[in-house]
Amino acid sequence: MEALQWNEVLATGIKKIDKQHRRLLDIVNQLGAAIERGERSAADAALKEVVDYTVYHFSYEENLLERAGYDMLPLHKRVHELFVRRVSQFQQRHAAGENVLQELHAMLARWLVHHIQNDDRGYAPAVRQYLRQEALNNPERYSNTQPSVLTETPPPAEGKSKKRTKLSLWERLSGYVHDDRG
Repeated sequence: MEALQWNEVLATGIKKIDKQHRRLLDIVNQLGAAIERGERSAADAALKEVVDYTVYHFSYEENLLERAGYDMLPLHKRVHELFVRRVSQFQQRHAAGENVLQELHAMLARWLVHHIQNDDRGYAPAVRQYLRQEALNNPERYSNTQPSVLTETPPPAEGKSKKRTKLSLWERLSGYVHDDRG
């Protein structure tokens, strides 16, 4: 089984969410490796960890989306519920002795990548805006972890046109510069 690799296509730009997504990819990869080695107990442990960590991640994510006022939250929650139900069905079949681990691994890998690329990246702008506003509203809470907020786009450097094709390193790291490229 080919291991899932983190790449920037999966990045939401939300540090904690991206860290959790990386962890989920790692656990799915552990499951795949255990299946390939034929180690049922290791596969069972990885499967339990996938389920437990997914529940934790979904709870964290949904709480964050609620605080951000994300208007598609009910639909996002429903997608999570359907996924949990599907994984639960696989777990029941596995517990009954049916050999479903490879099928489950393939489903997990496909679903996770698709969900991150489509559903989760869809809420990212709203959550990043919420987090920026939280940092502005609570500077004492975020002063040690957040860069200072840039209130306007800096002027272009001498000899450069106003239209940029690439953001500077500081702009990419801070995330506080309005990028009207979409």
